[in-house]
Amino acid sequence: MDLVFSSISQSYGQQQLFNALQLTIPSGSFFTLLGPSGCGKTTLLRMLAGFVRPDAGQIYFGDQDVTRIPAHKRNVGMVFQDYALFPDRSVLDNVNYGLWARGYSKSDAKSASLKMLARVGLATLADRMPSELSGGQRQRVAMARALVIKPSVLLLDEPLSALDVKLRVELRDMVRELQKEAGLTTVFVTHDQEEALSISDHIAVMRSGEVVQVGTPHAIYAQPETRFTADFVGGANIIPLQQELIKSVAEVRRFSSSAGVLHSLHSRPWEQGLCLAVRPEKLRFVEAVDKQEAVIAGQIQTVEFLGALTRYKVRTACGDLWLNAWSHTYGERKKVQDQVWLAIPADAVLVRGS
Repeated sequence: MDLVFSSISQSYGQQQLFNALQLTIPSGSFFTLLGPSGCGKTTLLRMLAGFVRPDAGQIYFGDQDVTRIPAHKRNVGMVFQDYALFPDRSVLDNVNYGLWARGYSKSDAKSASLKMLARVGLATLADRMPSELSGGQRQRVAMARALVIKPSVLLLDEPLSALDVKLRVELRDMVRELQKEAGLTTVFVTHDQEEALSISDHIAVMRSGEVVQVGTPHAIYAQPETRFTADFVGGANIIPLQQELIKSVAEVRRFSSSAGVLHSLHSRPWEQGLCLAVRPEKLRFVEAVDKQEAVIAGQIQTVEFLGALTRYKVRTACGDLWLNAWSHTYGERKKVQDQVWLAIPADAVLVRGS
């Protein structure tokens, strides 16, 4: 079933967070609310859970208006960032709890809970207390507790953010696998753009209580609509444009900038404030100016060796630009203070400045 936010408005004191917000989450999808702290993503999740009631508007689970239905009647599973396990109950009893609340017998609850613990790799730890578990194990218990009740909707409130990088990736894969198996409509909240890109079917990018773009991970990354999305998701280089030049070659459009004439094949109509968004991996060093492509002169400010990848910060007339390249591409030939030319690809995307 689709989840729908219809004309949602919400204020806290004199500060308005949402103003007639509209958003549809497709049935069975893994949908991520992505944005910086304070953008409203967790508030939307809590509205789905029934913990927060909007000032105006409706929330639908399929055809059912659940706006005024209390949390315990929504059949929602939720996993919190801080696990929220009962410290005085065993792992098994933590998972059992939701089933007991739904009237399951002790034997049926135990059987279902042990199966779910086995599915998340914790069958041998059923008798342990939460204090005896690692952070990753506690998060698996929380996931098992949310899934064992067979919820209609699964809500994940930054459940991986407190874990180390390696464990976060492992659990991310597990969460995605469990979601696919169950076919659950799942809403995931995070501020980590890499996490969002790797795990999601769809992403809603949020800023200051507004949904600024919704799309697949590839669409969000490759075709950002605004400067904010291009920068927040993947850290694109943003080059402000001054005006579009009339003369063009074939389908290539030409624009003036503080660093010279730049090209783009993108079809977005010209408007004031338009910028060129160039991904760091799309830039490359060239040895000489080629009239067939746009180039920008610059000086290397920093070189960050990251193993397989090397990042270069290059100071140009239009600001500092980042270039990412496989470390073997340039080796140690490019150094700090080197004067360089950067080739700007014609497939760079035009984005709105606001």
